[in-house]
Amino acid sequence: MPIVQNFTGAAIAQARIRGELHGQSCFNVMHFATEVVPNDVDYSNLLNLLATAILECVTSALLPGLSSEYSLSGVDAKTIMPYQSDPEFVAPATSAVGALGASDASFVAAVISGRTGRGGKSYRGRHYIPGIPEAGISQSTMTGGQLALIVAFASCMAGKYVGLSKTDPNWRWGVLSRFKNKQAVALAATSFTPYSSIIVNANVGSMNSRKLKRGI
Repeated sequence: MPIVQNFTGAAIAQARIRGELHGQSCFNVMHFATEVVPNDVDYSNLLNLLATAILECVTSALLPGLSSEYSLSGVDAKTIMPYQSDPEFVAPATSAVGALGASDASFVAAVISGRTGRGGKSYRGRHYIPGIPEAGISQSTMTGGQLALIVAFASCMAGKYVGLSKTDPNWRWGVLSRFKNKQAVALAATSFTPYSSIIVNANVGSMNSRKLKRGI
């Protein structure tokens, strides 16, 4: 796999898939970067396009693989470099919930791993997807059918934002290194590394912060 160099572009954005499971908020946080610089350095339009495109993947590809106990409120996106902007929020046109049966525990999640072609925690990302139905898990592993449903969402996102063949002209999906941020006086573009591939783990994971009454 080719090594992907650190991104040195114009802006880094944080996007969140905002949902609710068992009466508790669940946020999936992702990071993106762009080399585009608007004439007025106002990224609101690009952020709106980013949130809208992510929402399309969630509604068309992710919700069919989640429990009906998971409800989606929408997707927001904001820049965090070169400045922190107000978020752009996009909601689904109609009420949006998962399509499958009862969910497993709130902290049980499907794990999507982002790879950059480089080693170390600073160059790997993980995304924990809540609302996996009980019927889609056997002995801590997703069934073949359930795995295929989560892969469909990962493929939708990767097709838009990962690799040389990505279809979105503005944004790349990747990992933002917390360690590198701590070493810098201010958030630097070199703290972001684009993903080169996306992998869905067959084994389910656990996100303890999603235990009831523990947080999001």
